[in-house]
Amino acid sequence: MQLGAILLSATVILLPPPWYAPAGSASNCDIDSYPVDSNGVRKMKKASLSGCDLHGADLENADLRKADLEGANLDDANLNGANLAGASLVGASLDATAFNDANLSKANFEDTVLSVTAFNGADLSRASFERSTLSVVAFNDAILAKANLQDTTLTTCGFGSADLTKATLEGATVTTSGFSSAVFDKTICPDGSRSDDVGDTCAGHGI
Repeated sequence: MQLGAILLSATVILLPPPWYAPAGSASNCDIDSYPVDSNGVRKMKKASLSGCDLHGADLENADLRKADLEGANLDDANLNGANLAGASLVGASLDATAFNDANLSKANFEDTVLSVTAFNGADLSRASFERSTLSVVAFNDAILAKANLQDTTLTTCGFGSADLTKATLEGATVTTSGFSSAVFDKTICPDGSRSDDVGDTCAGHGI
């Protein structure tokens, strides 16, 4: 008897992991569903967290590059050392949030209210705070090169030793804020003056 070869075919369906959220999809607010690598870093790149209640969350050193955090509640959250490069935090609640030593280059904080927020030692190069209201916010030793602080309201904020190279503060309202040892290099001052033309400072020009 001649036996024919029997070919068995199987359809394999690859399901995305529970943390995967393509652009425009519903938010996944369950932090524990995102994987942690061998170095203990929670992998949340491009995570959709818009509108999530992350109050008091521990996201220290998390990878949140290009994450959508618009309208999220991050009050009292710990994001020290986190990588939020290119992330959007427009309209997020950021009361007593810690971003110390975090990478926030090109992050978007436009039209946002920040209170008692800490960015000490953070990289905020090219970040935008345009039209935002900041009260008791610490930027000491932060890198704000080419950052956009245009039309912001800055009340009791600290910029000690911050790098404001090529940053713009044009139109900003600055009240009781400190800029001790801050670097002003080609910085646009609140009154529209360029720091290079007024003694490499913005003192007396809206600050």
